[in-house]
Amino acid sequence: MNEMEKIVLSYSKLANFVGDNSLEKSKALKNLKEIRAEYSPMFVKKLGDFLDMPFSKLYDGINLDIPEDLDLIKLHKEFNIIFVPNHQSHADYMALNYAIHGKYNNELPVHIAGGINLNIFPIGTMFRKSGCFFIRRSFTSDLNYKNTFEAYLFYLLKQGFPIEFFFEGGRSRTGKLLPPRYGLFTMLLTAQKELEETDSNARKMIFIPISIMHEFVPEEKALIKELEGRKKSKESSTQLLKLFKLLKKELGTIHIKIGQPLENPDQKLNRINTQKLAFKCYRAVGKGMSVTPISLLSLILLDEPSGALTLEQILDKADIILEYCEKMEVPFTNSLSKQRRVASIKRALELLIQDKKLKVLEKKKLHQTYYVVEGERRMELLYFKNTLLHHFLVPYFMNSMLINILNGNLTNLDDLKRHLKVTRDTLKYEFYLPEIKEVIQKSLYICNLGLGDENKVETIEESLHLAVKDFFKIARFIGGFTRAYSYIFEGYYVGALTIQHFDNIEFNQDEFLKTAKEIHDLESGHGRFIKFEESYSLPLLKNALLYFENIGIIRKESNKFIMIDSKACERMKRDMTKDLTDFLTFNVNTKY
Repeated sequence: MNEMEKIVLSYSKLANFVGDNSLEKSKALKNLKEIRAEYSPMFVKKLGDFLDMPFSKLYDGINLDIPEDLDLIKLHKEFNIIFVPNHQSHADYMALNYAIHGKYNNELPVHIAGGINLNIFPIGTMFRKSGCFFIRRSFTSDLNYKNTFEAYLFYLLKQGFPIEFFFEGGRSRTGKLLPPRYGLFTMLLTAQKELEETDSNARKMIFIPISIMHEFVPEEKALIKELEGRKKSKESSTQLLKLFKLLKKELGTIHIKIGQPLENPDQKLNRINTQKLAFKCYRAVGKGMSVTPISLLSLILLDEPSGALTLEQILDKADIILEYCEKMEVPFTNSLSKQRRVASIKRALELLIQDKKLKVLEKKKLHQTYYVVEGERRMELLYFKNTLLHHFLVPYFMNSMLINILNGNLTNLDDLKRHLKVTRDTLKYEFYLPEIKEVIQKSLYICNLGLGDENKVETIEESLHLAVKDFFKIARFIGGFTRAYSYIFEGYYVGALTIQHFDNIEFNQDEFLKTAKEIHDLESGHGRFIKFEESYSLPLLKNALLYFENIGIIRKESNKFIMIDSKACERMKRDMTKDLTDFLTFNVNTKY
């Protein structure tokens, strides 16, 4: 019996479960064979050499950003390292470890948790030899498998192998960061606890957040089809062969930002502490997600329903957004520094044109060139816009408050707090939101940045009494985000119309989504309130349904919904109509 099997079978939970049952022991060893990596340093080196050509062909580069004071080799000798990256593409597996092994000359034998769906010939063998171990999608009822998998994690920790897993549990289909799954966090903490109890010299565990940003994701077409309602295609060898077609494409740069190590502050093993740790990693990854040239362009171009902007307009808006990022410590790539900004944005425009996401309109009489987003390609750009929206929630809330203060709808602190809570709660299914206290603190800071040295405010109540010209100074500072979230509210508006369509008729989720699509297309054709093509997608309308259920407009019984508060639904539809109109006119008036 080899060393791996001995260590795995010695793990207390598995040993107690198996006992003297030879059948369970045999099953555990069979599960181990399915799970385990077969890490080969020589293979990893050869694979890295092999990937040099396709990566240089596909990408402008893989930018690995590591803090100057972070010595991963030293940490590896002192701690059990757990890398926790976000997950945007299947390319993450290769790109991240290609960059790490290249940087550290294979001195970090990283073992990566991968879905069992990737264990297909021939790539499964390649992944296994490069350190990938496989995990089933679901195994709650299979205690032998669960205990064997946890015992294998115990083995990896005991041997000191760095472990990497994508904490979201799967690729983001929308570009937004997904909330963490707790399963692997729980099993790792449990295995680490036993390691420390059985070995007084055991290394402590640390978690290192990694933020991955792609300029383009190779499988974006498939992701868009899934958003439109088509079923996810099962991974197969045939699918993998299609990847060779990608060699004709240019996918920009992959940006990988490694964060500072996070420790588990509370050693008590329970659900609440595990969730706290998982969200600590989640927030750190989100904070490290950088604004890239493509995501910046996506934000700017999608802000215009027509998508028609000149290069000069694009650059002006980019300057305003990046000035905000600089002052609020939102990370952006080195390619967007002042010295390289113009060249990087032009390069990103070229890539978008090559990929047929943008078309160029020449207005010869006006001597102007306009960049226009193709209507059916807006959803593809939305993916990249969504990757950075969580950075700009507070300026969006402020925009909403400013509009309502100027309109006379908010006249005192209670009004303002109530409005902020309603606006914030509308986005609770879209993003992990800052607390209201944090929103108010950041809002004050942003107010003073926008006002400059002329006028300082110390409380939110003071801001209610600023002069109109001061409101517009603040509005110009945060003007790059005035309509950034409008597509979400348009989607919720469509959701409200759909619920009204059913009135007192029961409906299921599929009926809701189908009708919502019809209503969206009809309203979009009218062009009154629905300006953004991307305001319909399955995840967005599903979230709207959850929201309406949560606030008591509809009730769910046995997979059927029925409206129970028609007055509240009508009131919400009216408020959303007003807000959408106000955001459009306010954006025009400020002319940031």
